[in-house]
Amino acid sequence: MKAWVRALEELSRDWGHELLRDARTLTGDDSAAEAVVEAALVAVFSRQAPPATMDDARVAMSAALRHAAVRRVPGDAPTDPDDPFAVLTPRERAVLAMRYVDGWAVPVIAREAGLREDGVRDALTSAIARLDGSEMAWELSVEDALHGGSIAHEDTSVGDAR
Repeated sequence: MKAWVRALEELSRDWGHELLRDARTLTGDDSAAEAVVEAALVAVFSRQAPPATMDDARVAMSAALRHAAVRRVPGDAPTDPDDPFAVLTPRERAVLAMRYVDGWAVPVIAREAGLREDGVRDALTSAIARLDGSEMAWELSVEDALHGGSIAHEDTSVGDAR
């Protein structure tokens, strides 16, 4: 059996639920989460050589999930009317999750999602403006979103306890 097939099977078995959960946090939608996981799998396993270890595979998949989530097109946004974040674009939702679920600062989000820092700042600012204009009282501040968060980064996936 090829090494990449074994790695993919082991990753799916051992980390599949967590990867899907992380993608759901980033996207807010089950079908979008599945699409993001599929895109991440293709990105990670279409390389010349598969990740050497399961830790490497998990780290690569987590990065690929973030990369795919911030690049979804607006038409892919959740349509659930009960989702309080449905007013956000896919990029806004993903960077907001990285900022407030993971607690990362703008430079870390930019590096981990493969975005420029000004793009992350724009997405966070827009997300907070949209949420402030919604019916929910979020009490988020642009100042905190742009200047708060941790610049330290451990190789974790979205929502992991630190």
